[in-house]
Amino acid sequence: IGTHGRGVYVIDDITPLRGITQATIDANVALLPTRPAPMALTTQLQTFGADDSFVGNNPPQAATIVYHLKKRHLFGDLKIDVFDSDDRLIATLPGGKRRGLNRVEWPMRFKAPKFPPSTSLVPGFLGPRVPEGEYRVVLTKGKETLEGTVQLVADPRTPHSPRDRAAQQALALELYDMLNDLTFLSDNLIEVRDQAKARMAVMADDTDTALTSDLDAYASALEALRTSLSVTDGGMITGKEKLRERLGTLYGNVTSYDGRPSATQFDRRDSLGEELKAGLTASEPLLGEQLAAINERLATAGLDSLVSLSRDAWNEEEGVASFNTAVLNRHALRVLLPQALWGLEH
Repeated sequence: IGTHGRGVYVIDDITPLRGITQATIDANVALLPTRPAPMALTTQLQTFGADDSFVGNNPPQAATIVYHLKKRHLFGDLKIDVFDSDDRLIATLPGGKRRGLNRVEWPMRFKAPKFPPSTSLVPGFLGPRVPEGEYRVVLTKGKETLEGTVQLVADPRTPHSPRDRAAQQALALELYDMLNDLTFLSDNLIEVRDQAKARMAVMADDTDTALTSDLDAYASALEALRTSLSVTDGGMITGKEKLRERLGTLYGNVTSYDGRPSATQFDRRDSLGEELKAGLTASEPLLGEQLAAINERLATAGLDSLVSLSRDAWNEEEGVASFNTAVLNRHALRVLLPQALWGLEH
């Protein structure tokens, strides 16, 4: 649409407008169709603008979900849930409540991974992309629910084959899982350490100095393991690296490129996986037998037990996903293998 002055308006997708009917307008709520959403190539642009330059915004790197409301929504939930082909909840998005057309953008990524506390920055600001394919959309408005679909397709400009894109997505999700495992371990160590210190504070004037001393040693052991996994001293540019920094850097490098990861990155995944496994193994006696022994003595002293975190509750609270490699590979084969075979035939 041109203003015949100095302005131009661009509507990137008028499919929802074409889907409007009288029945749509009369309904309390109606989902409208949208065209397939391209998963734009990950790029970074450096520009040096002059004193007179035109700037136009690119379309958002998101799939758009459009619906029509007959009246402004006032009471109850208004949200959109996105499910994959295995009926796993991928994202929950807040919906617009105004009368008429509402557009909700889904960035086609999982939530960014949560990192353990540290004084060092790592390039893990984005969540991994979801695999290409069709996703089920459930719109909830109060007691009403509507279902639709959204289709994610590759950027038509991509030079990467479906097989290479699948390899990138699989490795990114695997590293995402590893980061969340590391962060849960770190949070668990902090939680139990802080509880141990709280019990010590209560026992400050108590005569059971042996229990106080053992609690102090236990808290120190928890903290020693935690600090062996993350840089916790110095500033952000010290150059120090531990497992958190090495794993976060690898994750950031993989997620910032849409093609097949390098052999070095796969090897790095294996070596860092062994480091993570060693950290998890070292935590087992601390959060297992030693925790149980400390709790027995606390109970004898009439004090509350130390309680470690629940992984399921932590996942829900932090809003992070956990991936099953077999399910992921099945999805990749179902969606991307036909594309790869088509490419070989043509």
